[in-house]
Amino acid sequence: MAIKKRACRQDEEGLSEVVGFVLLIAVVIAAFSIYLIYGIPVQGRDNEIRHMSEVKDEFIGYKIGVDSLWTNAQTDTILSTTITMGTAGATSLGNSGFLPIMQPVASGGTVAINQRTVKPENISITAYSNIITTTNPKTQPVSIPSLQQLQNPPKHLFVNISVSDKKSPYGVRVYSTNWSANVSVIPRYEHYNETLTVDCTVLTSCTVLTWKTVPSFTGTDITISLARGSMNVTDGYVVYSNIAPGTYSIDLMNDAYGLAPVIVYPAESVFATYGTGSTSEALIIYPYSDVRQYQYEVPMGALEYRANNYYWIPQTYYYQMGGIFLSQTDGISPRLSPAISFTYNRTKPGPILVNVDAIAFDQGNSLAISGTTPLQIGTKLKSDSANLPYATISANTMNVSINITSPTGDPHMLQMWKQYFEEAANKTGGIPNNQDLYNVGNTTTEAYIFIKGAYDPTKSGGINAGTPDISLKAKAVNLTATIQGIGSV
Repeated sequence: MAIKKRACRQDEEGLSEVVGFVLLIAVVIAAFSIYLIYGIPVQGRDNEIRHMSEVKDEFIGYKIGVDSLWTNAQTDTILSTTITMGTAGATSLGNSGFLPIMQPVASGGTVAINQRTVKPENISITAYSNIITTTNPKTQPVSIPSLQQLQNPPKHLFVNISVSDKKSPYGVRVYSTNWSANVSVIPRYEHYNETLTVDCTVLTSCTVLTWKTVPSFTGTDITISLARGSMNVTDGYVVYSNIAPGTYSIDLMNDAYGLAPVIVYPAESVFATYGTGSTSEALIIYPYSDVRQYQYEVPMGALEYRANNYYWIPQTYYYQMGGIFLSQTDGISPRLSPAISFTYNRTKPGPILVNVDAIAFDQGNSLAISGTTPLQIGTKLKSDSANLPYATISANTMNVSINITSPTGDPHMLQMWKQYFEEAANKTGGIPNNQDLYNVGNTTTEAYIFIKGAYDPTKSGGINAGTPDISLKAKAVNLTATIQGIGSV
């Protein structure tokens, strides 16, 4: 019996060593499992958050570069920008890094041009504005005598004189605070001595020879005399010589007279006449025409990066209309504002300033590349980029509507634009939202802002209806872009 007891004790000692080793392995596996379950995802999440921050900075750099292209009209310059596609190699893991299982899975992404939606999102600008034109310009007849307010620089200011009696002096004087112009009908005369003879055979006494000065009409000229301030620029400059009865036009805005640069607007100008034998009228022609529904519409397109994150929420950064936007499953928010702005001075009411740069990608550039290595984006300003033909005057628009259209009816995108319009108009632009100056809204397919006009408390209803009180500036900025891979880093 004693021998059997000793054998049992030896078996128990061997079993305890095995159990201890198994428990040690279990502890290691448990620790390893906890690290895999909690540590690796935390590292992956940090990598992806850091990477998305890098992408945001790269988009900011892209925006700054593109802005410099169109603000400086660099149509022959290609802007090159790099986008980091994934998180590979983003974290140093020390001695554990040699095991692939000890590293987070590297995420990647997709860079795409004009593939945000199946149908392109559009921007349209519809305005009742003064539009630059040469075919049907705005004209303003002026009766003489009269007092006229020249609110904006005219292209032509014609003084039309109808001469019926060319032997009678006549003139039109136009003058303001710092300049004047006199257009005159001037008959010309030459004076000579006329000899008189007397028959002395009849008279008992006489003077044989006498004479008198006699005027002789030789023709009529139309002249112009100009003064700027107290200085005479021209005095009696002949515009038409030896005229016949008829109508003659003189354009005071002719570059030869040098008046255009010295007239400060708004200018109160007096039109007056003197003399008889002629009649006159004036005609002001502006370099623009009133157009009630002038519309510019263009597909905006977009450059976007869609992240394929494993540990962090899916995010998309995209550049559109000069702004940078972050899109997530719960909505879209602007990170940098698009190129639409409003300005209004509440303390000194004047025109509402509306500035729009309609930035659009060429719809022929439709491409998407996915991966984890960096990509290079080449962007060029197209030569057809230009200012839209709104008159370059202090106030050129009666009302304007800016619409962002989403054919697919993206509710997040439409809500974001509606909110941006409200904040840009009221908070940033200073337009009071307690007056009937603008309204903002959205439908199922578009978001819009409608600017009605500047508030004028002296007018009935508070709206200076029919008078331009909005200064609208808009530019068509057309971009073409390409993307290509540049390999791993």
